[in-house]
Amino acid sequence: FALRLVRGVKNGPSPDWLARRLESIGQRPISNIVDVTNYVLFELGHPLHAFDLAKLSGPAIHVRAAKAKEKMRTLDGVERQLTDEMLVIADDARAVALAGVMGGAESEVSDSTTDILLECACFSPPTIRATARGLGLHSESSLRFSRGVDASGVPFAIARAAELIIETAGGEAEKALSDAYPAPPSETRVEFSPSRCDKLLGTRIERRQMKRILVSLGLSWKDKGDDAVELGVPAHRPDIITQADVSEELVRLHGYGKLPASLPRGPLPEAPDGQPAHFRAALSSYMLHQGYREAVLPSLDAGGGDDALRLRNPLTEEMAWLRASPLPALLDLLAREARGKPEGLRFFELCHVFRAARGGAPQEEAALAAIAYGNRDLSSWGGAKGRLDVFDIKGLLAGLAQDLGLQGVCFSTAPPPPHLSPNSYLAVRQEKKEVGCLGEVHPSLTEAYKQLRGRVFYFELFPARLKTSHARNTRYRPFSRYPQVYRDLALLVPDTVAADRVLSQIRKASGELLVEARPFDFYRGAQVGKGEYSIAVHLSYQDRDGTLTDAAVDECYGRMVASLKKELAVRVRGEA
Repeated sequence: FALRLVRGVKNGPSPDWLARRLESIGQRPISNIVDVTNYVLFELGHPLHAFDLAKLSGPAIHVRAAKAKEKMRTLDGVERQLTDEMLVIADDARAVALAGVMGGAESEVSDSTTDILLECACFSPPTIRATARGLGLHSESSLRFSRGVDASGVPFAIARAAELIIETAGGEAEKALSDAYPAPPSETRVEFSPSRCDKLLGTRIERRQMKRILVSLGLSWKDKGDDAVELGVPAHRPDIITQADVSEELVRLHGYGKLPASLPRGPLPEAPDGQPAHFRAALSSYMLHQGYREAVLPSLDAGGGDDALRLRNPLTEEMAWLRASPLPALLDLLAREARGKPEGLRFFELCHVFRAARGGAPQEEAALAAIAYGNRDLSSWGGAKGRLDVFDIKGLLAGLAQDLGLQGVCFSTAPPPPHLSPNSYLAVRQEKKEVGCLGEVHPSLTEAYKQLRGRVFYFELFPARLKTSHARNTRYRPFSRYPQVYRDLALLVPDTVAADRVLSQIRKASGELLVEARPFDFYRGAQVGKGEYSIAVHLSYQDRDGTLTDAAVDECYGRMVASLKKELAVRVRGEA
């Protein structure tokens, strides 16, 4: 921590050369004294600050921890409450600067300033980072102190600033320099082996050339043996700590283009257990082919909730929580983009969600999420103008399961989460295990976005929960050359039996002759009994080895109808 007095200055506009140089790097000229401290900051990488000596209460300057609930007004005019974990520069009466971050308004230089106290220091990076983050106050000074500055360069930086202030504002600098540096560190030493460097880089650099390169960087070279060198690292290179750091500097100046090309040696790494990488690519490919655009959104948001995880040291409150759900960020994106495309939009995202676990470690899980809004067909001006509904999203997921060869995927009703409407919510299950959900975004969330003029639909799927082993063992067989036989069937089904159970029972009871069972009509009303609904199903039969006979189809059909009556109490409509 160094201080130097400059007396008899005249604060005013900067000369043209100084103002132009600051403007060329995007800095606004303020006054000659302030501009000099900013100029030296960018020239040498050392932050400085100038105090109006007349506004300080002497005789001493202290660097101390702030007192609990201590307040001070910074140069931006904001009064800030400090904590005892923050570092301040203080006179005998009060804090006059936030160390390494920003000066205080009560001691800043003005047009009446005649004597100034220059300050230049080297503060601990973690302390400055914590102060800047805790106050949400980031400056050019805090940025440099947070990453570390060269302590040995402090005397030169303060001398350079004094020289430029005298040149631009007049005055005379006192020769005495107050420099508090109680424990200067010894020079960093690195043990270096030229042969190990060549082995690491896969090339050969002559020892003499290595010495020339490293000495040009300011390192000292001391031979310790045939293959041992002791390197002295200057204080302004704190990034050079190990042999690998030295090798990186050597190859950087020797030239990456001089490294020989070679194939890697050794066994190929085995694929990790679980889902292969191509499964994620298959999910993305399917969504892209369905007209959805991929989004890549931050893993942090401003949300919260019982199971959300908050960062200990967030950069901003808008990015303080790990995402517990993909929906908020996708909904914001949809609303922003809807201004330019009100007819409809589709987005999907492959992301990770994070949740707190009771009594255990936080949980991280991969998710495929999608959001859709607007017309059903966006491909052309002559496409269908009907609006999307929940069945479009259901069909999208059913097609995804079919495309990837996922078995046992079904949809069922369940209590909805708060962000989805209860009238259209469906849980996605595979063999009784919930793997995702779909539905309409609750109107209470979409009402906040005026540009969204219709219903918004959403789904999320968790790939790690899916059983995909069969998808890697897909077997193909030739299609049948023989014609299909078609039957239509109308059924009366109790309200307690879901249509999906009816279709599953039809497929199970019909055997291999049944190719497809596709519902095409649904009715509930006066034409059917109370507590029942009617569903009509189109059936397709085909034999792979020959032409089907009516007798074979009738036998299969009768077995299926008997099974429906026995297992689900389903009746054929029109029969007694």
